[in-house]
Amino acid sequence: MKILDNQREIFKVSSALPHTMTLSERPELGGVQKIFEFPNGYGASVVVHDFSYGLELALLDADQTIIQHPDITNDVAGFLNVDSANDLLEKIAKLPKKVLTGKLESVTM
Repeated sequence: MKILDNQREIFKVSSALPHTMTLSERPELGGVQKIFEFPNGYGASVVVHDFSYGLELALLDADQTIIQHPDITNDVAGFLNVDSANDLLEKIAKLPKKVLTGKLESVTM
């Protein structure tokens, strides 16, 4: 698939579950990026550009840093089609909210 075909496909990538989404063009990479943010604190970056493996999705934390999750991916997921990208977005949206449960121990010096 040519990059122009993939760029058309990225516009079909969406989530039916509550989210916010931004779309940015990345002319320096010759492509397009969509950023999804979900209420559970996770997000996703979906890109297609000159250096991507077709339609790519990366799992993001609340700071928009690429992270890994065993139920989603252990790396950036590439060579996706619209259905597989939408399926991953739905899985991300349904992940439990990240909660820190550990307490910091005080340090005495």
